Amino acid sequence: MYLLLLLGVMAGAQQNYCEVCHSDVKVQFAESVHAQEEITCVSCHGGDSSADSERAAHSSGFRALTDRKEIPHECASCHSDSGKMKAYALPTDQLALYQTSAHGKRLAAGDTRVAICTDCHGVHRVLPAADPESQTHPRNIPKTCGTCHADPKLVANYKIPATVVSDYEASVHAKALNKGNQQAPVCTSCHGTHGAAPPGVGDVSIVCGHCHAPERDNFRLSPHKGVLARAGIPECAACHGNHKILKASVALWGDSCKECHESNSVEVKRGKQMVGLLQEADSQIHQADLSFQRALEIPLDVSDYQARLEEARTYMVQVLPVTHSLNWTEVEDLTRRARSVLVLIWFYILLTIVIIYRYRKQLESDR
Repeated sequence: MYLLLLLGVMAGAQQNYCEVCHSDVKVQFAESVHAQEEITCVSCHGGDSSADSERAAHSSGFRALTDRKEIPHECASCHSDSGKMKAYALPTDQLALYQTSAHGKRLAAGDTRVAICTDCHGVHRVLPAADPESQTHPRNIPKTCGTCHADPKLVANYKIPATVVSDYEASVHAKALNKGNQQAPVCTSCHGTHGAAPPGVGDVSIVCGHCHAPERDNFRLSPHKGVLARAGIPECAACHGNHKILKASVALWGDSCKECHESNSVEVKRGKQMVGLLQEADSQIHQADLSFQRALEIPLDVSDYQARLEEARTYMVQVLPVTHSLNWTEVEDLTRRARSVLVLIWFYILLTIVIIYRYRKQLESDR
């Protein structure tokens, strides 16, 4: 009896005749998260997988799903069902969000060139976002979005530059991502996922502020805040750009300030003064580092003073967000604190080096 049951199970397992004709799909689907959860061909396509002829298999409500407009609703037949998604703790509002996106709105208007579910997640080989091979893994998002957004012919239809992906790849964000920082912003971090849309002018600082809260808080205190808002200029992007965001540097002050202010203006002069404060403090920290290296070569125990060096670095970390407020007094105060800490370090190290040097000279003369 048990043998008959086993044969029956085996027979049932062999009744998916879809795989006979679609062997290439079988391989792809076998690796998908859907196959792992025992979703079958008929779950999406309907039809009769036990039929041994194409005509019979493609009966019983078979859906070829070749119409791109059908795909979001087909996926949503499960992914918008709270009963089905509850066990996986997956959200059920993704179709609703997609319909609010630039992609969804254009699809609803009949434009089938826009991105749909299968363009981003894959068709049969749908992998979890946490899988490094998934098209929606953070590391792969730029490439996935670039399938369309780096295609000059396609994006030309929407008057979108085809350089957004290459610009991003040159950015400080992409470099951090390539070094393994999966928290680094990717396309979806700023534009959203299923409800993807470019942030409005007034929303840019909010989006950037998700990661750069101190910078945003300080910027809101600056005279730039009101001016840029009234001019309809995106705040952070006005100086840092949008996709090709480079590592912040002193050079940024000169280049960005002159885009709006005359070279000999009070604003540019004050900016140069702030840069001078930052450069001086940064230079002194660098010199202190070199002094530590010299002290260690003697060798000299400088462990007590390394904490003071870290204190100076902390002041420099604190001052960078403050520069967005253009508050000269606070910038000057923090850089002065950093320099004052370093004075004590230098005094100790130089004094000790002099003492040891003289001691060694004395030993040599005694010999």
